[in-house]
Amino acid sequence: MNHTLQLFLLLSALAAAQGSCPNGFVAVGNQCYLFSVEIGDKSSWDLARDACHLWDADLAVLDMDCNDNHHLITYIINKGWTSQLMWVGASDKAQEGMWMWIDGRPLDMTSNLWRAGEPTLGSSYDCAHLGYYNYDYPRIHLYDNSCSKDLYYICHYGAHARV
Repeated sequence: MNHTLQLFLLLSALAAAQGSCPNGFVAVGNQCYLFSVEIGDKSSWDLARDACHLWDADLAVLDMDCNDNHHLITYIINKGWTSQLMWVGASDKAQEGMWMWIDGRPLDMTSNLWRAGEPTLGSSYDCAHLGYYNYDYPRIHLYDNSCSKDLYYICHYGAHARV
């Protein structure tokens, strides 16, 4: 195969791969995400979900694939967004202490996604966000927070609440 044809096929494959996410979303790992920090929008957890729904998405669901979690966290760090708190699609709003992803799966409470000491059980902090912790070693973790707080958010194309 000549080099021109190889280059054409490579560029065609790259264009097709980039086109796999809807406009405004970026491919990170095997998933498509929209980061509201890019558009400067902060919202409460519920309003963030409403905004994601406008794009046929929902708040990001993690722990489906550890490799995708690693890609997402690496992307956030590489973009320099470590000081930004971002809502994801987990809460214990339905029952205190029973953390669930918006797709109906329970959030593993022993997961290393949670920062030590999180979530703050028995509080009014019922929604999860990603935050950066750099005291012992740099790491992005899940934290719980008041759902009414205005934070950036991550929309996950293809993540949908269980009906």
